[in-house]
Amino acid sequence: MVIPQPLLRCLGRFARAFGRDVASFCGWLQTRRPRPGLRTYHFQLPGGRRRVHLRIQPDGSGLLLVDVTDAIHLNPTAAWIARMALEGVPEEHAARAVRRVFQRPDPQATAD
Repeated sequence: MVIPQPLLRCLGRFARAFGRDVASFCGWLQTRRPRPGLRTYHFQLPGGRRRVHLRIQPDGSGLLLVDVTDAIHLNPTAAWIARMALEGVPEEHAARAVRRVFQRPDPQATAD
């Protein structure tokens, strides 16, 4: 069976648009406010392996533990931004989420 070229082009455009929509939706899910709980992240760095724990409290604040030797208390905004960074959310998606929630100008959201 031979598929006409116009139909192939149309299907290709549809597939690309669908892929962008799915990627955008997944990015939106990652930029929502984090739910309370403990998350663990593992990083392999040139100097060795690091383990980071992020505990989100019910009020949205958080505690960031690096190798269980350094503890950083985070307000709700910082805990949210830390979770997005640890989850690998692209900077532009995170900045867009900060702008959307806090009505911050673009340069300030990116700096945060």
